[in-house]
Amino acid sequence: MPYRGADGRHHSRFQVAPMSEPKDGPANAKQDKATTRVQASGPRLFRIARGLLVGDLGYRARLRKVLAPSIGALRRRVVALAKITRFWSKAKADCLFISGPSHTPGHAYRVERYAEAARASGARPKILRIEDCRGTLREFASARVVVIWRVPWSDKVALIVDAARSVGASVVFDIDDLIFVPELARASVIDEIRSQGLEEETLADSFAEMRRALIAADLCTATTDELAQHARRAGIPTLVHPNGFDDASFSASRAAARHWIKRRSDALLRIGYAAGSRTHQRDFAACAGAVASILRERANVRLVLFREGSPMQPMLDLQEYPEFEGVEDRVEWRDSVPLHRLPEEIARFDVNLAPLEIGNPFCEAKSELKYFEAALAGVCTIASATGPFSRAMRQGETGFLAETAEQWHDALEALLDDHGLRQRMASAALHDVLWAFGPDRRSELMASMLSMLRGGRDAAAIFAWGLQAEPCSRQAQMPSYRRLFESDRLGAADVTIIVPVFNYAQVVEEALDSVFRQTLAGIDLIVIDDASTDGSAAILTRWAKTHASGFNRLLVLQNCVNAGLGHTRNLGFGEADTLYVLPLDADNRLLPQCAERCLETIRAARAAFAYPVIRQFGDSDGVAGGRRYDPLTLTLGNYIDAMALISKASWAAVGGYENFFGWEDYDFWCKLAERGLFGTSVGGEPLAEYRVHSKSMLRTVTEVIENKRRLVEDMSARHPWVKPDSGLVAAPGAKAG
Repeated sequence: MPYRGADGRHHSRFQVAPMSEPKDGPANAKQDKATTRVQASGPRLFRIARGLLVGDLGYRARLRKVLAPSIGALRRRVVALAKITRFWSKAKADCLFISGPSHTPGHAYRVERYAEAARASGARPKILRIEDCRGTLREFASARVVVIWRVPWSDKVALIVDAARSVGASVVFDIDDLIFVPELARASVIDEIRSQGLEEETLADSFAEMRRALIAADLCTATTDELAQHARRAGIPTLVHPNGFDDASFSASRAAARHWIKRRSDALLRIGYAAGSRTHQRDFAACAGAVASILRERANVRLVLFREGSPMQPMLDLQEYPEFEGVEDRVEWRDSVPLHRLPEEIARFDVNLAPLEIGNPFCEAKSELKYFEAALAGVCTIASATGPFSRAMRQGETGFLAETAEQWHDALEALLDDHGLRQRMASAALHDVLWAFGPDRRSELMASMLSMLRGGRDAAAIFAWGLQAEPCSRQAQMPSYRRLFESDRLGAADVTIIVPVFNYAQVVEEALDSVFRQTLAGIDLIVIDDASTDGSAAILTRWAKTHASGFNRLLVLQNCVNAGLGHTRNLGFGEADTLYVLPLDADNRLLPQCAERCLETIRAARAAFAYPVIRQFGDSDGVAGGRRYDPLTLTLGNYIDAMALISKASWAAVGGYENFFGWEDYDFWCKLAERGLFGTSVGGEPLAEYRVHSKSMLRTVTEVIENKRRLVEDMSARHPWVKPDSGLVAAPGAKAG
């Protein structure tokens, strides 16, 4: 697309710089000689041309001889230019993120994490701080999308927008607060004006400049539906891109939860409020009376608050709340920490508070950040019943929503009285937020936006798919269980291998030994005995005690009653503290590089799962798992074994496994396909071994004719697009339960 330059003329989008003068040297001397030869042979070329016209074919050879040197030089230049162009196009960023207040935590949530999502979607992102961006065409030459986060209108923003438009790039404005509606810049709406001594008129002018930057964009992205609706009222199409966590914050949160359990040395119960700044006085008023009442009633309860600065200043001014008079000694003050250390502080809470002023448009547009960060750290939340919190939380299951002081008090009492309830709610919340606010969904949202910005048929298909692609509202079913053994070195791990066991005492140690020999460092292992009757539990416990030092974390669990393969696997996924989980049936084996190669593959593709090539042994010696992923092939039957590395977020998004008499895996892959989540084959040499024997679940249950017929009917009812033939279908991976 052409653009108008400073000289007023139109120029091509891509300009090729003139060649520099050739340097002295043998190669250039040879080229100069060839050029001179052509220039000096005008009459000779005329004679050759005349000979060709009269049909003398001998002149063709003479022509090639004269022109060969110059043609060769030209060809070499063309090839070199093509290589340079390809390198340049690959090296240059095509998705630019312009960050406003880059020193704030919002930069991590809105810029760094979405830039990583763009990279996972196949784009080449680059982050520029607004103060470092010159707004020149050179910075935007390869851009296809320019995302501007929280930057008010200015001459520099005008240059950025013009530069983006001149190269045909789409401009996206990203916003995470309701700071673009000047009419709301009043102390009655935004308490920060009062608490920080701001001037309404000055703030309204700032909001107006933010609005001007927003309406200059082609598209807006916002953190919540409420915020998006305000942007749409300004006439800008808007997508909801929620705040969320990344791989590092997930790992840090899960590690912080386990560390706190190990080092906790008192019997105090802590109610925590992690205010991000001293601007939430009126928000905290929603729960202040209930919290103060609880502190008076219970000597073993503490309110955890934070302070910052030098000298240290409280981030919540308790002097504004007369309810706290006389219980100041039950407030535990902590120093504020950087964002990457926040999980350590949240993990210390027993109950997390997320109060906001209900009905206030500024507060109603706030994101669910406090809920999902507490869930990652194993802490349950009580939140105000604003729109975003009400949609993210399920009342009484993943947390409590409160509108009145009485509801705040009742929720606090219920959670402080019942340790089991706190654990169940925190666990349910964790599984809910894994997909909704995790990096997998963020990559999906970013890929969808980039496709829609390109327009055309793909954009229409992506839009229609997005209207239907809602995550499963039902959580994975898990059995009650007891812990037989636990070892935790409190290190970092990327992969958890889970081994469900039901009456496989004779071979399970082979499976466990194969896990022990994995080349991937710091693996977690969770073994679940599904109420075996053959003494498997004793073998598992003995093996675990002997090999615990070889794992970052090792658990041996036992279901209270036989729960079946699907629900037993769900328990393993639920107890895993890594983003990736690999199920291994108790009679199969992994080859040493399996976990390592699968991890490399799933990360590179940002896929929902990665499956290896599998070698059969025992009663057969075939090979499976080399076929590339194609959901259409699932219409015929299952071709992917259970031994696959699976994203825990994807598992949570579809509600986990179900007991399905040997087709647990088939059903699971179909649910992922229906959600638009894809897998990838690792390929190469076999990385796992599948035991074929007469006592497997596949032989004793699944392949029984009547059972097979019922399975086919049930599968077609669950997934109408699947049309398995009961005489043809073979569903690998049915072994235990």
